[in-house]
Amino acid sequence: VQELVREGEDINQTYTGGNLYNEFIDISYSVENTTPLILAVFYRDLGIMKYLLDNGADPFAKDDNGVNAFIMACGIGNIDTIKMLAEFDSDLVNSVCIKKSNGLHIAALNGNIEVFEYLVKDLGIDINSKDEYGDGVLYYAELRYDDDRIYEALIEKLKELGAAE
Repeated sequence: VQELVREGEDINQTYTGGNLYNEFIDISYSVENTTPLILAVFYRDLGIMKYLLDNGADPFAKDDNGVNAFIMACGIGNIDTIKMLAEFDSDLVNSVCIKKSNGLHIAALNGNIEVFEYLVKDLGIDINSKDEYGDGVLYYAELRYDDDRIYEALIEKLKELGAAE
């Protein structure tokens, strides 16, 4: 990445094609007009994230699914990736993707409970927020049909954090 930047390559150029796999968190990602910053978030590489941000990467740039670096971090990142992005530009906390889903919705959808709690308690995302269809975090948590433990943990977290749903 550093060599490409030194050679004058566009730090926000996009990549398309194929699926990437992150064995650390056991998840795949379909690369469709994805920026290097989104890829760095996917791999939770804080060093590359910092380098890209310090050298002009646009954290608001979205892939073909409407996902920017912050939304990606909410889904599969950790608190450190969220902190780095929110400290870089606090407006990222207001990011939305398809269906106007916010970071909290995406954290619930992906069962990212640690990030879910951080988004509510530390970044102040409204736990009762709705997407453009009126669906809230409980709807997204219910989509976790593949893992009852995650769903139950999210329900408990919703109660603990005072959700109206």
